[in-house]
Amino acid sequence: MPTTPKSRQTANRLERLDAFPSLADEALAGGDLWRQQDDAHTFADPLIELVARRFRLLGEPLRLKLVAALSGGERSVGELVALTGAGQPNVSKHLAALAQGGIVRRRKVGLVAFYSLDDPLTLRLCDVVCAGIQESVARQAQALGIAFATQRDADEE
Repeated sequence: MPTTPKSRQTANRLERLDAFPSLADEALAGGDLWRQQDDAHTFADPLIELVARRFRLLGEPLRLKLVAALSGGERSVGELVALTGAGQPNVSKHLAALAQGGIVRRRKVGLVAFYSLDDPLTLRLCDVVCAGIQESVARQAQALGIAFATQRDADEE
């Protein structure tokens, strides 16, 4: 089968991605692979694009609500509609995007679709972002002389 410029471009991108070890393993080990520079002192574009795509995928508030709702385990679309207060077509659209991005998985039983988290690092990422926001708010509150307890403060007590 002849190769087209588009298929060659896709193959080149995949070859560059294959040069990276498992990002999940690296992240679980607390690594910083995504920040490493190559020999030309530039960041690896394919990897940076994957990171940006993941952040764009999670940049929608309803998607974050869905991830939070799924943190307790598998749920049907109907349950997710009830938990989020969003309409069924909207929930289904965002679940499809999360599934396509590899964050959730879909299982169908008869006419009912069930979703569960497929990427456990997503919750960890959300926890890190939330902790950073709490720390920032705590610093701002302290600067204003307002008492504000973070989760870390509660854990230390």
